[in-house]
Amino acid sequence: MIILEWAIDSLAVLTTNGESHLVADVCENLRGTDHSNSAFTVAESAEYVRKWLDKIGVGKGKVTVVLPREAVVTRRLQLPNAPDDELPDMVRFQAATKTSSSLDDLALDFLPFNATSESQERHVMTVTIDRARLARIISVLEAAGLQVENVTTSPLTVAQLVRSRTDTSQQNKPTLIVFQQENRVEISILDEGSLVFTHSMLLSRDDKVFNLKPLQSEITRSVVALAQFHPDVTIDRCYYVGTHDEEIAEFLSHRFHGSLDKINAFQIMPGSQEGYESLIGAALFGEDRVLAIDLLHPRKRIEKPDLRKWYWIAGGATLALMLLAWYGVFSARKSALEANIAALQEQQTDLDNQIKKGEPRLIAHERILNWKASQTHPIAAWTKLQVLLPGTDRLYFSEVKFAPQKTEVEVQFTGIGYARTRKEVDDLKNKLADNGFRVKPQPTVDSTKDPDYPVKFDLFVELLRPSPKSQPPLTQPKSADGS
Repeated sequence: MIILEWAIDSLAVLTTNGESHLVADVCENLRGTDHSNSAFTVAESAEYVRKWLDKIGVGKGKVTVVLPREAVVTRRLQLPNAPDDELPDMVRFQAATKTSSSLDDLALDFLPFNATSESQERHVMTVTIDRARLARIISVLEAAGLQVENVTTSPLTVAQLVRSRTDTSQQNKPTLIVFQQENRVEISILDEGSLVFTHSMLLSRDDKVFNLKPLQSEITRSVVALAQFHPDVTIDRCYYVGTHDEEIAEFLSHRFHGSLDKINAFQIMPGSQEGYESLIGAALFGEDRVLAIDLLHPRKRIEKPDLRKWYWIAGGATLALMLLAWYGVFSARKSALEANIAALQEQQTDLDNQIKKGEPRLIAHERILNWKASQTHPIAAWTKLQVLLPGTDRLYFSEVKFAPQKTEVEVQFTGIGYARTRKEVDDLKNKLADNGFRVKPQPTVDSTKDPDYPVKFDLFVELLRPSPKSQPPLTQPKSADGS
């Protein structure tokens, strides 16, 4: 297995036998080869890569590609608590609302955070890269004789390296990881075994000494981000990985009160080159896939087997048996039913005569029921009016009366009110008219009683009684002889 880190202007490779190689002499030739608008064609870039691999003794085969943090975009998403098999669709839907680019133009995978039983939400870390850029990387490597099997990113592989060096009892505690490759630094935070924050930067030098202010600011920002996600929590350990600098190590040790562990490639794989621990971390992925993503084969919903064909077969067989049983019962009862038809027809004639005699009383009874059904209790009518009244910040009533009616009007409301403007009065009357009230026009006058509500108006509205339900005409059933 070959593991290759594809940076903007350099390549690094690690073979399964433990040899690691860093490209230094062909960086200029490979600069920009991961961009779709590169000045080099895929074939030209592949030729440079193949020559370099032949030079360092790496043959053809399957390869895992590690992309640096700055080559991808990460985003933390908050989702409703849902089963793992529903997360892929939910993540894509939520990611589409958070990015300005179309998801069709991006390769996306995500890392789910460990869920707690009492939590009502799920959190995931999405990792995206331009699909055209990823396609070019794959095309260059395939043309160079390498079969790309997996595409991941360095914060996850370095985190896997740290995880492999940490006791099981300590793996779920908040951990800060500082990964350095010369002047390039990646900062990541693990919490409860999940990657919750990651960022990268380039440190400048002043007289061969790194300017630590950007690093200090990013560490502070990352700790604040952790506090937002997991309140009242503190960093338990800090791991300094890669090419170590004495001043950075001293700053980290002081910042985290001596809770600093240093890790480099020599401690894990003798003979390997420091600064490329991300390659070693990728080689450590085995059964433990907690921190694994694959931009080439992202997480997808697990499709359940389609059993509809078997359901149809089983349903058809059951239906056939039911039809046979039903036909036997039907044949047995047919004769008995035919014998009863004549008696039932005779009974029907008697019942038709009785219904015809009671028809006038039935119609009168139904009319009374319809009239009663159209009545509404006065309190209910008042509620209908009250829900349509605006707040007292616009108008109010000093007097409201209502009187039940026995005509087509169910209830009559009268009252005296005061409003801020005549428009408030007109809006109220229009709203009442639109909601089933009959409004009789009343003049408005100026009033000095309440300076804040200078418009006085009278209310005279009527709630119309619902019309009784129309009844279909009663028809006399036909007798057995068809008359």
